[in-house]
Amino acid sequence: MKNTLRPLLLRGLRALLQGAAELLLFLPLPLLLAVYALPAPGRWLWLASLPLLYAAGCALALCLPQERRLTRHAVAAASGLLQAVCTLGAGLPALLALPAGWLLARRGARMAAEPWAQLFPPPAFAAGLLLQFAASFVLQFVPSFAPYLPLLLWGGLAALGTALFRMNRIRLQDETLNRSSSAGSPPALPPAVLWPNRLWTALLLAGVLLLAFGSALEAALREGLTRLAAFLLGLLPQGQEPPPEAAPPAAPPSPPALPPSEPPPAWLQWLEQALLYAAGALLTLLAAYLLYRLALRLPGRLRRLLTWLAERMNPAQRSGSAEGYEDEVVSLLRAPSAGRSGQGLQRGTRLREPRWEDLRSGGERVRYLYRQWLRGQRRRGLQAPAQWTPAETVREAAAANGAAAPGPAAGELLRLYESVRYGEKPVSDEEAAQLRSRLEAETASKPKR
Repeated sequence: MKNTLRPLLLRGLRALLQGAAELLLFLPLPLLLAVYALPAPGRWLWLASLPLLYAAGCALALCLPQERRLTRHAVAAASGLLQAVCTLGAGLPALLALPAGWLLARRGARMAAEPWAQLFPPPAFAAGLLLQFAASFVLQFVPSFAPYLPLLLWGGLAALGTALFRMNRIRLQDETLNRSSSAGSPPALPPAVLWPNRLWTALLLAGVLLLAFGSALEAALREGLTRLAAFLLGLLPQGQEPPPEAAPPAAPPSPPALPPSEPPPAWLQWLEQALLYAAGALLTLLAAYLLYRLALRLPGRLRRLLTWLAERMNPAQRSGSAEGYEDEVVSLLRAPSAGRSGQGLQRGTRLREPRWEDLRSGGERVRYLYRQWLRGQRRRGLQAPAQWTPAETVREAAAANGAAAPGPAAGELLRLYESVRYGEKPVSDEEAAQLRSRLEAETASKPKR
């Protein structure tokens, strides 16, 4: 029973958090329903308990057999009605809130069977933020909604933070090819990749908040400094009373008052407000983009700096380790260069492969040919662990292809690669070019699987 209850609670909690994120992004819709259609005593309890419908729908979908569509809709409607009656009481308001409760319970039931990345893709985040911006702009001209504007503002900021963190995680999963098709277990990312990106996302969000509330923070800081100065002056000993100040000179006569100016028309005031909001949104997006670009580049540069420092502190590691194959450097902080073609990365992300013409020596060309040959064998199904030596890899590749021994081109590749990597012997450009031609001919002669 315990082994069954714990996964159910975890799935329900995950559905509750995901539902809360969806409600934050589309907060204007349930907030308008609560303000203009539901009674004051229970509207806030109804609004706060909406995420529970996601968890209830997910738990019921996991516990109850729901093969028929009518049964699923009936269970979702019952969950929504129960939540509305418990928060608003039996009556017309509960019936008005029933469609919203039914919809959210159905979303929770779908979360039990489908990944949230499919139910709520990145365009949904953009639509939620656009709705937040439009509602904040339009509802400020509605006098009856004025008491609820702070709630809409803070809900929009929370939605912005949720969208930033979620989009950052989706980008990391795409760049590292770390995706999962399971609805119950989201893809796991290495902490060394996840936490630095979360830190930069938090700094980006802090910059947006600073731009949004810069004037309010400045006024609060000035007031605090003024009070601190007054407190410190009160601690100083009081000296003799200063001499009386001389009487100020008589003020010059004031100029004649001008006639009062007429206020601008309403449409001009509305246009001015719209331009101010548009300029503020543009500056905020520009600052967010610049901070995001900085956050993408800085981890790679920091990693190169740390690698350089590690090489200087431990010179023995500069020539490479003797464990396994190290011509492919593993890095999860770099953008993938070959991952978008669908080949997949073996242990993280490869560095960008240079072209044959850009290689400077025959030894580099032999290493290049070995990497290309190994990738071709992996595409044919060879699983080469990192601890295999090149000789073991070539032998297993021949066995996987049904041959008793490696082919002439593969044997020559192994000989030159071992002499370059372990013996540090030079290889001429002509030898590397001949080896490339032999490998291409041997590959072309093999039937494709």
